[in-house]
Amino acid sequence: MSSFIKGKKLWCLITSDAVKLVRETTETIAKYEERFDWDNNNHQIITWCCYTSYVSIHLQFSRFNTAKKIWDFLNT
Repeated sequence: MSSFIKGKKLWCLITSDAVKLVRETTETIAKYEERFDWDNNNHQIITWCCYTSYVSIHLQFSRFNTAKKIWDFLNT
């Protein structure tokens, strides 16, 4: 899984090097989306983790809201 995520250039979400950005009040939605598509990438990784794990494991993912937290859970 780690090789796949690294291959998609999304490993920074697992390591917390990329943080969820907050839209500034003066920023347009289009400009914000250009800067970083954090939420979509985060959920893409969560989906991959769900589809590559046993049901009994991925049912526990609902308590986590970031790929990083799921990765840490799987790591333990």
